[in-house]
Amino acid sequence: MTAAIPHDRFLEPVSHFRERRRLRKRRRLFAKLLLVLLGVVGLAVSSQRVVMAPGLELYLGPLFYLFAYWLFGVRAGVAMAIVTMAPTYFWWGHPISVLLGVGHVLFLHWIGKRQASYSIGSLIYGTTVAAVAGYALIIWNYEVPPALATLLVLRKILNDVLFAAMIDCFRLLLQVDKRRIALVRRRCVWLPAAVTTSTMFFAVVGCMALFVVEVGNFSVRFDAAIRDVDLQVLKITDEDHAAVHRVRGEHLVQTFMGPVRVILAPNRSMLGDTAAIGRELGCTTFDDGRQVTGPNDRGTFAYWVNACRIGELGGDDHRLAYAASIRPLVLKAYQTLLTQLLAVIALAALGILSCQWLRRLTHKTMISWFEVVRDFGTPGLIAPPPVPLKDFQPAIDAFVHENNAYVALAREREQLALAVGELKSAIDLTLVADIYFDQARGELVFDVLDSTRRERHRILIHEGDRQELVTAAGRSEAVVEFRPAGGSATEWHMLIARNPDRHARWKAGCMLRLRQSKIQQDRMLHQGRLMDLGGMASALSHEIKQPLFTIALAAENALFHVEASGDESLQPIVKKLGRIGEQVDRARSIIDQVGHYARLETPEGELFDPMEAVTASASFVRPILVADEMTLSIACDQDRSLQVSMARVGLEQIVVNALQNAHDSILTRRQGGDRTPGRITIGLRAVDDLVEITIADNGTGLSGDASSKAFEAFFTTKGPHRGTGLGLYICRQIMIEAGGRLDLANGPDGGAILTITVPCRASAEPLLEHQP
Repeated sequence: MTAAIPHDRFLEPVSHFRERRRLRKRRRLFAKLLLVLLGVVGLAVSSQRVVMAPGLELYLGPLFYLFAYWLFGVRAGVAMAIVTMAPTYFWWGHPISVLLGVGHVLFLHWIGKRQASYSIGSLIYGTTVAAVAGYALIIWNYEVPPALATLLVLRKILNDVLFAAMIDCFRLLLQVDKRRIALVRRRCVWLPAAVTTSTMFFAVVGCMALFVVEVGNFSVRFDAAIRDVDLQVLKITDEDHAAVHRVRGEHLVQTFMGPVRVILAPNRSMLGDTAAIGRELGCTTFDDGRQVTGPNDRGTFAYWVNACRIGELGGDDHRLAYAASIRPLVLKAYQTLLTQLLAVIALAALGILSCQWLRRLTHKTMISWFEVVRDFGTPGLIAPPPVPLKDFQPAIDAFVHENNAYVALAREREQLALAVGELKSAIDLTLVADIYFDQARGELVFDVLDSTRRERHRILIHEGDRQELVTAAGRSEAVVEFRPAGGSATEWHMLIARNPDRHARWKAGCMLRLRQSKIQQDRMLHQGRLMDLGGMASALSHEIKQPLFTIALAAENALFHVEASGDESLQPIVKKLGRIGEQVDRARSIIDQVGHYARLETPEGELFDPMEAVTASASFVRPILVADEMTLSIACDQDRSLQVSMARVGLEQIVVNALQNAHDSILTRRQGGDRTPGRITIGLRAVDDLVEITIADNGTGLSGDASSKAFEAFFTTKGPHRGTGLGLYICRQIMIEAGGRLDLANGPDGGAILTITVPCRASAEPLLEHQP
């Protein structure tokens, strides 16, 4: 027996279909009602024309039929054009405006696939189809000069394009939700559409504002011209009062806008009927002060271009009738208005050209954007030529840069993935993550990455290498060599870390054990040259000490004999012999110092006050500075003593070398003609857990790349036979062993500044005064 199938399974889709059909019918009915309501409102509003001056009026029909075309499509737009433009038939007596409104909608629909802007489409339509039809109608039907036809066509173009630009603004900001039959705000807009709409809107609004101003002035001039006719007629009656009041005659009246033909008669009956006056003066309409209704009323140009003004002047006892052909005045006024509106035409042309120019620039810029984005992921992507809109160039350059960085990173990761296996087998490589240096404990903390787990590790760092890790914190890519505390002096490790976060933690990196550290490599590279220099220094020391010994012995013998003679007149000789002995001792000290430069030693560290070492070094060099008229001052801003841990002789050697370099720099400046007094200043202060010693001079300073190469071995700027180029190099090695650093830079007021930075240990004892 076959089971019965519930019929609800078939009825449910049918019920849904019926429900959707009912909803569609309701939406269509609502749309039709909305369209009818829009038509009623549009007809009521469009029936009211805005007459700014005779023959120059605005009408709101285009606003409603373009709005209907946007909301409901071409059929609704055509129907709305017929309804809202129908009142123009009763104004002007012809259906041309209705036909042009229908053609306007159809033209926008036809050109819509190529030109989405209603304002540009309306401008094209107005300057082609509407202009030709308007010219043909006005010139053929009303027999007016081209200037007046041009003025009327310009008025229509401005009227239609203005309302089209307003609809474009609505379309830019709103979109039609056909399901709900409602307007909703757009969340994003097209840049070319925004450029075109805004440019056209402001250009058309500006043109319309100028047009309204000029038309207002035209209305004033037009009324003044009509009043001037009455004034000139009164002048004629005053000049020939008797003749004018007896017979009917024709006169030529000169107004401020030109001559006017006038017929004067003692009364209205003698003036004749309107037909006779029209034949005589060429008029078809007569302005006698009565209200005119129907087509071509007093608000239209057709009324005035063929009008004769009929009126009566004078008092109750002597009244005078006249008829004047004002066509010349009207045509002259319209021609003057067109001339003054040339600025509006020029502004409109400029706005259109600007719109098209901006649109073209935007189009080219978007093409460049598309080409760059299309090539995303391409190695070695090259930025396109400069785009027209410069505001987009930084974004394009940044995209190209980030693309190349991304491709390089992807390649690097691929190569790293291939090399990791080989590196792990060849060297002791460890992949690490979440790396940071705990400065308080002196520990390097990291996670060891393995294929199965992730473990947290800590390594206590040697005191001499902690400063390197502190300096490297926050770098995008850090490469640091270090030794574990308590390990062998030859046990070196290298940390390579990348991608730090805002807490100075590197996200990823690796560690490997070095067979030989970079410092040791540098020592070996220069060891041969240092050994040769050491031999030369020893031989030089031996060769110079022998003559110095002979000189010192001869000076002592001469001094002995002079003192033994007891002759007071020989006291100047005694002083000079003493001076010879002092200079011999100085020469011996210099020879010993040269020997120190040739030896790369690593003395044991000790705790001492750095101020004492600075004072001792200054005392050693002070005689040389005093002899060359240079001042030396020491400043310390600490009120408590400081302790540093390193070889004291190493710090003294660095200070002495720095003072000697400052002395030589000041002498070089003097040789150039600058006789400013030589000045050397030593400063000492504590910065966090570091001691900072600065040695500043007012010498020649650094030039070119001297600051970057000054610490290289055998680099010197002192010229031949004046320096070995090893002083700062050896000083730098001493500071690296001590966990400190040396920095050399130009001073703010000239000269150079050498900064010595070394870790310190604060003491609670007050700082004693030190004098060099």
